[in-house]
Amino acid sequence: MLSHHVDADALYEKSKDHPHTKSHAHQMARHSGGVYASRDGAKDIPRFSLPAEGMSGKAAYQMLHDELVLDGSPALNLASFVHTWMPEEGEKLMYENMYKNLADQDEYPATVRVQERCISIIANFWNVPKDCKAVGTATGGSSEAIMLGGLAMKKRWQEQRTKAGKDTLKPNIVFGSNAQVALEKFARYFDVEMRLVPVDESTRFVMSPKRAMDYIDENTIGVMVILGSTYTGVFENVQEMSDELDAYEAKTKHHVPIHVDAASGGFFAPFAYPKYKWAFDVPRVQSINTSGHNWTRLDHVGPVITGKTQANFEANTSMNLSPSWKDEQFLHKDLVFELHRIARVDLANARAFSRALEASGYYTVVSEIHNKYSGSGVGAAIADAVGQADESSPLHYQRGLPVVAFRFSDTFKQEYPHCKQEWIQNLLRVKGWIVPNYALPPNAENIDVLRVVVRESVSAEMIERLIADLMTTTEELMKYYKIAATGIHRNLQLPKASGRSSPALDYPVGAVPKQRKSTPLMTISQELSAPLVVVVGSTGSQGGSAIRELALSDKPYRIRGLTRDTSRPAAQDLIKQGAEMVAVSATPEEKESLLAAFQGATYVFAMSQSAAKAGKDTEIAEGKMYVDTAIAAKVKLLIWSGLVDMTEISSGKYPNVYHFDSKAQVTKYAEETGVPFVNVIAGLYMMNFTSPLVAPKKQQDGSFVLSMPVPPDSTVPLLDTAHDYGLFVKKAIESAQGVPRVEAYGEAISYKDMTEQLSEVTGKSITFAQISEDQFLQQFLGAGMPDYIAREYLEMYLALHVYGYYGNKDLKPRPDGLARLPHTWREFAKATDWSKVLI
Repeated sequence: MLSHHVDADALYEKSKDHPHTKSHAHQMARHSGGVYASRDGAKDIPRFSLPAEGMSGKAAYQMLHDELVLDGSPALNLASFVHTWMPEEGEKLMYENMYKNLADQDEYPATVRVQERCISIIANFWNVPKDCKAVGTATGGSSEAIMLGGLAMKKRWQEQRTKAGKDTLKPNIVFGSNAQVALEKFARYFDVEMRLVPVDESTRFVMSPKRAMDYIDENTIGVMVILGSTYTGVFENVQEMSDELDAYEAKTKHHVPIHVDAASGGFFAPFAYPKYKWAFDVPRVQSINTSGHNWTRLDHVGPVITGKTQANFEANTSMNLSPSWKDEQFLHKDLVFELHRIARVDLANARAFSRALEASGYYTVVSEIHNKYSGSGVGAAIADAVGQADESSPLHYQRGLPVVAFRFSDTFKQEYPHCKQEWIQNLLRVKGWIVPNYALPPNAENIDVLRVVVRESVSAEMIERLIADLMTTTEELMKYYKIAATGIHRNLQLPKASGRSSPALDYPVGAVPKQRKSTPLMTISQELSAPLVVVVGSTGSQGGSAIRELALSDKPYRIRGLTRDTSRPAAQDLIKQGAEMVAVSATPEEKESLLAAFQGATYVFAMSQSAAKAGKDTEIAEGKMYVDTAIAAKVKLLIWSGLVDMTEISSGKYPNVYHFDSKAQVTKYAEETGVPFVNVIAGLYMMNFTSPLVAPKKQQDGSFVLSMPVPPDSTVPLLDTAHDYGLFVKKAIESAQGVPRVEAYGEAISYKDMTEQLSEVTGKSITFAQISEDQFLQQFLGAGMPDYIAREYLEMYLALHVYGYYGNKDLKPRPDGLARLPHTWREFAKATDWSKVLI
């Protein structure tokens, strides 16, 4: 049965004093507004509907004021890129013009004229060429501006393709995986394929122009380059991207334009780095969007901008310029001087904060604005020349926004491995600071950072206070580390198998795994803000492993485990660990119960019964039901435990590998539906080789032989499923989204090497022998297996040898990109008690 959340409103209603007759004085206070209007809070005023009686304006104001004051202080909100301060003149202009309908251009032509002048000013500000004519428009924000910029590129691409007699069915757009969500919205809303360029530490967590070229073709409508990543503040290199596209066009004759998302950097870079090329002085840049509310000081521009448009820009207006151009007019040097000075202050405070963090030894700074400029050519020469004269100049340092992204240092994490970085966010909030903790973009999601945006209003005194509070908070965590570790973490005990299969480890009869050397600490989050992961088959080897690895993650996860019987010991163990367990079966009759169990899930891991047990059609129907339910519940990602289609891969040569093909049919169905989806394909279970059917057989001379219908050098990817499969589920959630499948195995190894290593571990003589297909069938039939199962396993081993387990034979010996290395065959063999297997 599903647990229900506590209804706070209902709880409060039950807890209030018994209603008494209201005094005449109280009634008078209510209608007059009273001495303090929040006394009306004692009345039963409905929150989501109009009350039966009215109240005074003063009372309504006070009630809303009292509720809104619970928000954090905007001045201490270091998460936002948006200004939390405005000059008095800006506020006055907003107040004076707040009753104007900005959309009514006929009635308010002066406002339109001011906007048109702003477009010209900004176009010139961004170095528009003299022979071009610029046009632009004010929008409701960066999202709308990006939509217009992207849509313009799509329309131009369609027009060019139509003129050339080519189809326009498959447009795509390229940008980094660090992009703000508005870019993804454009691709979804306007049916453009989104090609995300992976980012990582080697690319400074922003899009690499060289790497981006791998995603560009004749259907690419454009590349969106970000001037100031919201993760670390780093600028993507517009000029280098343009150079790469120039070379591509010279080779292919395909023209690919650039749109610059300068939401945060458009009003910052020109003043901090006046010689830096990123705007219309890069010919391939056809459109730019920016936000006037990010790092903008239009009050310094002068009388040419003062008026309603200034207020709009300060409030929340973005400017998108289309790819046409206007005659060049340069801004007055006073403008550059004034804003350049402001940028220096923002950057200086950000650099001071960065240096203080690193000097503490507790933190590593991921952002770069405090590092000396490391470019080459003219830029480096200018940086060196300026730096010798003035080390406070922004030109002396790496280009970027005044954003400081930082994480626990490696030394700190080694000494305090169970201190979670997210606690810093929560503890700083208690002191009033809003400093978010979040994961870096896909492909670097294993790195969490705290981020501080150093806006103009963040003074040196505030930075000093923040450093003091941050150091105090960190040292308190260190002081109480042992209490935190023992109070929050719980031991996860792995149950041992006995005569029957263990529900958690699923070891077959006879195989008794030895106790692992150490039992790691695990945390299942109870915070409602943590993502909810629903795990189908939570007490099995795959589901149980997934839960363990997610609980060991640095990131918090809530767990809801699905199983047929929550009274089983394995389910009860998970409940003790903090998981929510739900009894549900994957049958058509349980469809509504399954949907209820999926509700609220961010991620769902699903696996089906083996076709050997349930039948191929039943397994396919079960898998499709998981897909349909995930879509109905609107989960962010479905992780499916699938396999490849051996009938298809072998062109019909091996049509009887049902447990592969049925899971593959579900994979195809999921891909057709478009559900966000990753196929995590488990390798050949190591535990299978402890089964009496497959384990090495004892010979008359006391030795043992592993017999297979394939050569000894045939290689298979093996997986210690119960202990390692969860590593790959975790990878699918944290760093492999957008990747269609993850190949889950611990080691690719030949049968010959398997037997040699097993012989070394056990001290017994164990060899490999290739047997005929008939001999292999008789081995299974003699053990009482049905003919169709015996033939299925025969075809499986033959297909694995010829075509490879994953449909290819190009496997790395060991996988990479995981939280830890999975177990090898030798390690599995050492951890397994073979005394009841090799008999």
